[in-house]
Amino acid sequence: MRLHFATLALPLIVSAARLSAADPWTIPPEGCHAATSAEDVEPQTLREGQMLHGTDRRRLRHLVPKAFLDAGDVFFHEEMRLEIGPCYRDYSAPAFFTDATRRFRNRAVLREDGGLEGHVAGLPFSPKDIHPEDSTAGLRWAWNAVRRYAAGGSFEEYRILQLSNGRRGVRHHRGRRFVVQLAHRADRIEGDPPPRADRFEWVAGGEHLHPSPSRGMRWLQFRRRGADPDEWDKYHQYEPELRRVTTGTFYLEIPSVHHIGVRPHGFRPGGYTWRVLGTPDVLAPINARGPLYPEAEDRVFGPWGLSLASDRWDVRRALVLEARPKPGRVLPSNASGTEVRIVRVLDLQTLRDLYYVSYDSDGAPVLLIQWIGRWSEDRRDYPGWPDDPTRPVRHIDHVGAMMWHRANDDGHRWETWNTVSVPPPDSEVLELLSVGRLSRGR
Repeated sequence: MRLHFATLALPLIVSAARLSAADPWTIPPEGCHAATSAEDVEPQTLREGQMLHGTDRRRLRHLVPKAFLDAGDVFFHEEMRLEIGPCYRDYSAPAFFTDATRRFRNRAVLREDGGLEGHVAGLPFSPKDIHPEDSTAGLRWAWNAVRRYAAGGSFEEYRILQLSNGRRGVRHHRGRRFVVQLAHRADRIEGDPPPRADRFEWVAGGEHLHPSPSRGMRWLQFRRRGADPDEWDKYHQYEPELRRVTTGTFYLEIPSVHHIGVRPHGFRPGGYTWRVLGTPDVLAPINARGPLYPEAEDRVFGPWGLSLASDRWDVRRALVLEARPKPGRVLPSNASGTEVRIVRVLDLQTLRDLYYVSYDSDGAPVLLIQWIGRWSEDRRDYPGWPDDPTRPVRHIDHVGAMMWHRANDDGHRWETWNTVSVPPPDSEVLELLSVGRLSRGR
């Protein structure tokens, strides 16, 4: 197995040799293949089923971002038991999605403002058409990440824990949340499109169940189809204390603790300048084994409450993108007002986010996020598509995230183990998107 993450230290920079290859976006065949890392004389071999303990943290320096290793015992700790999972397992999208990428190849066009036009379904830009030396390569990959295969969205029951100073001051939030993917659905190319797909890219919504001050609050967020990079989303929220729905606009992208989760689906690529930093091999819990909330309410997550280092982590080929805000903009996670750039580590095959790090002007990490995934095909109870239960789903669901704000020394743990990406029937989707539903029964 080729280890290349040593060069993904702070700041994240990866050897250009990988990007100058004839096919820089190649994903290795399944299986762990022994090789030497970039800095070691002796070969390092990882094998599926191998366990790494606290004394083995040094071996991770080639495989996870340096900022996470430097965070003390927040993400990795002495009692950890990290199991090496499959190497380069095939988590590819269903054939109908990859067929759509080929069918509509060269339809998508980048606008001068960084927006996107002409995308029908599948990935907007076929990886075969993205040259690493192209100045727009990073922006093209960013749009691919936004329009990656997402099945029909996500539907979940969540718990968010606010943690500070090593788990002291824990506060719980619980609720239900959904994101309905409407436009560019590769499974709906033929026949009728999803409801309101002519108007909206997606709609997110949910309801707070706990704690008491926000119990009963419901919301809907609408992303207009073809929205400009600076366009705010329409937002409706039912306020239990006022007993009415308020309407406004919303520009939240990532991370959002209460409204749309710590998900990257809201990113607007046109607001940033993008650069491809490399394609290293990484370790990540893209298909975790141990259950989270609501199936497991009392699982231990290390001394800080933000570690998944006692679980199964796959070896993956990653895509590393750097984003810097254009003039007049700030980073979406810029709560401290100091962040000037972000680095997103994506799984190259699925384009799911694995790691996120924001940096200040001195190059110090500010906000760190690690995502947890779960493979639909490993779940016996996974529902089928409402219009065709035999159609494959093949989706990595985001079922959790660990978020740590280094400057404030606080964090959030988001858990939603039983998330599914298959949407309900169209009649139920229409009900979900109804603004009148927010106050119904209240």
